[in-house]
Amino acid sequence: MDAGGKNWDVNLPHDFRIVEIDEALLASKYMNIDLVRDETVSERDSVEDFLESSFGYVAMKGDEIVTWCMSEYNTGDRCELGIATIERHQRKGLATQVARAVIGYAVGRGVNSIGWHCWKSNEPSVRTALKIGFEHGLDYPICHVKIDNN
Repeated sequence: MDAGGKNWDVNLPHDFRIVEIDEALLASKYMNIDLVRDETVSERDSVEDFLESSFGYVAMKGDEIVTWCMSEYNTGDRCELGIATIERHQRKGLATQVARAVIGYAVGRGVNSIGWHCWKSNEPSVRTALKIGFEHGLDYPICHVKIDNN
């Protein structure tokens, strides 16, 4: 997706708010913060590495983090997005809005090429990507390898 030149304003329902993923958030005790911390190291060596090289936002309702979106595989003016929503908060448009916040931030940092990969069977993710403005690029085969360490 070429993210430049578009409006990335966020419009959340009144009882939700957007919060940047920063050191203070990651040190908090908000509900689901462990899931967010785990995601920060899904492709980074440490939380500190994430904070130095990546970025993201969460949507919160009260003291609960309900959805999050983060940049991944940042290189130059390009990144990928990783996104998740707690099941009981799905189908409220929250993922779309949090992704818009991340894309707007990315554009402000000079990122203008953003990728979104998901399983073909992950229809909510596919719908969210298309709603935001991503285009289906291609389907590609994957291989699973199970390594038995016994």
